[in-house]
Amino acid sequence: MARQQAGESKAPLVIALAFFVLTTLALGVLTYMAYSEMEAVNTAAKEASNKEAAAVKIADIEKGKVLMYKVAIGTASEEDRTNLQNLRQEAKEAVRAEFNQFQADLSNRIAGAIQDVRKQSFVGAKGGDFVEPKNVFVWNWPEQGQLDPAPQKPLIDQMIGFYASQQLAQMEAKEKEAQALAERKNYQAADAELKKLQQQYQDEIKKVPTQIDSRLKQFQAQADKAVKDFEEEKKTYRIELRKHDENIAKLNLEIKRREDEITKLEMLRARLEEQQAAAADHFQYDKPHGKILAKYGDIVDINLGSADNVRAGLTFAVHPSDTPIRGMQSRMRPDGRGGMIVVPKGQIEVIEILGPNLSRARITQESNKIRESILIGDLLYNSAWRKGAPDHVALFGIFDINGDGTDDIVRLARDLNRMGIVVDAYYDLSKKQWVGEITEKTIYAIEGNMPFKNATAVQSDAIRFAQGEIRKAIETARKDALDRGTKLVKMRDFFPRIGYTINLDVPESRIDQAAARYLLNEVGAPAAKDGL
Repeated sequence: MARQQAGESKAPLVIALAFFVLTTLALGVLTYMAYSEMEAVNTAAKEASNKEAAAVKIADIEKGKVLMYKVAIGTASEEDRTNLQNLRQEAKEAVRAEFNQFQADLSNRIAGAIQDVRKQSFVGAKGGDFVEPKNVFVWNWPEQGQLDPAPQKPLIDQMIGFYASQQLAQMEAKEKEAQALAERKNYQAADAELKKLQQQYQDEIKKVPTQIDSRLKQFQAQADKAVKDFEEEKKTYRIELRKHDENIAKLNLEIKRREDEITKLEMLRARLEEQQAAAADHFQYDKPHGKILAKYGDIVDINLGSADNVRAGLTFAVHPSDTPIRGMQSRMRPDGRGGMIVVPKGQIEVIEILGPNLSRARITQESNKIRESILIGDLLYNSAWRKGAPDHVALFGIFDINGDGTDDIVRLARDLNRMGIVVDAYYDLSKKQWVGEITEKTIYAIEGNMPFKNATAVQSDAIRFAQGEIRKAIETARKDALDRGTKLVKMRDFFPRIGYTINLDVPESRIDQAAARYLLNEVGAPAAKDGL
């Protein structure tokens, strides 16, 4: 029972202790919360105070800008100037920075305006120099004085344009003033030079009459002397001219006499050369190359073949089998022109090579089939062909081989080459030169006909001169051939001996016609061109 009372006496103490603890905790929480709220209120109040100070600062700065611009454009009152002066230091610094930026922008705009006006102004077109404005408006704080200079107009753009025009006008005035001074100096110098020249002119004018009289006397004396000398020289020249005329007449007579003698000598030389050529027989030692083995109508076989270098187209003159014994003179006959010509029994042309020593040919001509026909055993001659080695020849002159009035020298060269007779050169009358070259191998120079032997008086001097030039060219070719050691042979002697058929009775008119192509070339018309 005593234990029960003791336990009951501790219960209130525990309760009181618990209440005390709880109360203490509650007070502590409430006190903490109260201090937190006070801190938040103080922080908010401080932020509000800072915002208010910043707003006041911004307001002061903007107010200062407005006052600064009013002062700059000239609309500020005394109160505005006082308020601008009473701004706080921070606002003043901001306003100064704003004004400096404004001043820089204004200077740039003025510079641009000056450039625009310069493009349209007379001074600018002449390349005048301008002073770019800087610090046009100098800032002086109100406590130190007024803005200087104070703008008179409130519009910035009008001020800028006025300032630019003023600058340009000043520069133009300075330039005109400089030009006026320079012109004045030039005028003064010109005036002084003019006065000097006038004085010199007056001095020279005074000398002119005396100089003119002196020069006239000199000219008159020179003229008189020149006339006298001319008359004397004219007399001397007349005497000398008469002597010269007499000498010229004598020389002309002598030249005519000499020309006549030269003509006679040339004619005599030509006759002697013709006689000598006619007397000389370059074929007197001709030997037969082969003979006819068989005859079949107009076809014959001969004892020459591939081993002898025979080719189709080669021609031979056919003579009797006893010709070597009786001599080639036995075949000479008059040619109707006062000369002699060798007349063969006939002519043959090789048409086929049958073997080394056998060929077949056809009879192309027989002089007399009844009295002197071609027979087996007749001998074959060709003066320009040798067994295994054909001779070389050259051609010059006019060759009308068929009497048609055409020069056949190019065709003839081709035919001879085809037959195996080598034509080293022929003389081209259109070019007055050899086509090819005469060499030490060239044995014969075959001479064709000479044209224009009978010149008529009705022909013009130009035609007769051209004819003479062609004959002169043929004579030059003859001389070239002789100088190079060839034997000159007339075509009438050569072709019958090689078995090549040509017309030996071509009239002179046809020969002249054949040479006319070269005659036209001489007087300016183009000549035809041929080649081997």
